[in-house]
Amino acid sequence: MIWDEPWVGASPNSYVSQPMSQPTADSPPDDFSIASNSIPSSPSPSLDSQDPYGVTGTWMRVVCFLDYNDLYAFNFSLPILPSEPREPIATEEGMIRVLESWQVTRIEPASNSNPDDVDVDGEAMDWSDFKGERLPVVHFQGTSRSLHASWDPNANSKIRERGTVRQTPEGEIRWTTFSIFHGEERWRSEGIQVGGLRSARGVLGNWFDKDHDMHGPAGPTAFWKESDDLEEE
Repeated sequence: MIWDEPWVGASPNSYVSQPMSQPTADSPPDDFSIASNSIPSSPSPSLDSQDPYGVTGTWMRVVCFLDYNDLYAFNFSLPILPSEPREPIATEEGMIRVLESWQVTRIEPASNSNPDDVDVDGEAMDWSDFKGERLPVVHFQGTSRSLHASWDPNANSKIRERGTVRQTPEGEIRWTTFSIFHGEERWRSEGIQVGGLRSARGVLGNWFDKDHDMHGPAGPTAFWKESDDLEEE
């Protein structure tokens, strides 16, 4: 796994597609390996050739979370002033690994008038100080499945996930994804690609309730690309 070693892949264009292979006794399903169930990308070669981010392919995601009762008690059970230190939480976190297959669906040229071109607070991005060539906004969709539990409705979805990847005025590569829970979009993640464009290190960020419920669950997430091939459904 790319995150086992510090700083590996944390540079632009360091990603290299890896062949996928079937799980074996030495490589259990927890580990990424599924090649004979893969299909070559891409169903949309013209879109992929215009995509500077390298979206289409198979990605691995790690999602971390606390039991919601623990999370709620830690954040809301006792009123704490912003100036007061908070005691550390003493509980174990959960973690799931999710395999995701994504395909580019639409590409928008960079534009100051794009209504979706906003920061995480919903404010329009300020491009006045940007230097260099602006990259387009790439839209994608796909499916996901848990590598731990086939019954997990948070991780398994034949219904299409969706997302976008875009450049920020600071030159960062920002990824936004929406995931399905019980047939409806429920979870959103926002992350920045560590190392820049097409880095092997992947994306580090947070997931949360898509409606920004202040009492809703939230946690860290990371995802990185494993292969340019797509897992066969």
